[in-house]
Amino acid sequence: MDVLFINRCLTGGGSEKAMVLIANYLARKGKRVGMILLVKDEASYVLDPSIQVIECFCPIEGNKLLWHFKRILTIRETLKKVDAGHIVSFMWDINVNVILASMGLHKRVICSERCDPRNEKRPFINFAIKYILPFADYTIFQTPLVQSYYPKKVQRKSEVIPNSIGNMPSVIKYEERKKIIVAIGRLTEQKNFELLIETFKDFYDVHQEYKLVIYGDGELRNNLETLVSSLNLDANVELPGYVSNVTEKIAEAQMYVNSSNYEGISNAMLEALAMGIPCVCTNCPVGGAAMVIKDHKNGILINVGEKQELLEAMLEVAENEEFAKALSENATKIRIDYSVEKIGAQWENAIFKVQ
Repeated sequence: MDVLFINRCLTGGGSEKAMVLIANYLARKGKRVGMILLVKDEASYVLDPSIQVIECFCPIEGNKLLWHFKRILTIRETLKKVDAGHIVSFMWDINVNVILASMGLHKRVICSERCDPRNEKRPFINFAIKYILPFADYTIFQTPLVQSYYPKKVQRKSEVIPNSIGNMPSVIKYEERKKIIVAIGRLTEQKNFELLIETFKDFYDVHQEYKLVIYGDGELRNNLETLVSSLNLDANVELPGYVSNVTEKIAEAQMYVNSSNYEGISNAMLEALAMGIPCVCTNCPVGGAAMVIKDHKNGILINVGEKQELLEAMLEVAENEEFAKALSENATKIRIDYSVEKIGAQWENAIFKVQ
């Protein structure tokens, strides 16, 4: 086996999608690809049939520290059985587990770090970044800003590779788009959908022909549903949950909004841009939106948490058709720079580069 990917599962998350796109790319290129999954869950993403999936489940039970130790041992035993010289792990906690599990096994470990350590509230993460991540052979970051947060000894063995865009539906003409504003993401504090819903209330007072649809699930669902009801928006704000064909669902939307407090490079944002949907995004750490969006050229950037800025941006898209058309046309150009072929080639070089 040429390369073995490791992640929790294949259910709905951004890291899982990024991993699947790269794994499928390498499989199409003729590489022998495997994938270890650590959590038993229903798959949302389709793998190339040549990819070998290896289940390495270790259910959470008992003392959490002992559970982590058990999971590391389980991963280590699996790595011993699989003949793979290159290991690619995703997410900081799994990276830590894999680094420790692979000690002395003479395998090249590449970690995909996707968190913003300044916003992670786990006390162990700073210790892991300082003392464990440097043992990785190489690290892939999403943006230069998040790369700069890490120790120099990590940065020296790293590079920045953004997310890629998979196959996208055809771009719909602006005139044929429906009066729908869409957002996508887990219903968590990070995504700040409360701000979006409150802003939509003011927007709706002016434009009652619009509907807001937020795709995703999470622990704040009840809070957000209560907020929607308190603002008398039950008929105009929908929370349909997670859907596997979300790109098809949003293809006809007239606007995409990302209200996150912090974010890597949002897959949903990239896909919305690639489909020509005018995008309004917070210019949040760790700089993913600013890497892709040139303000008022192919999208609009606003400051984090600024309700008035968000409202003005949404109104500008809704009320200036020529401007919205220009955003749409310029946005689709990212299909080239963020294609799977271009990003996949960068990953291939990073994984297999000669040391």
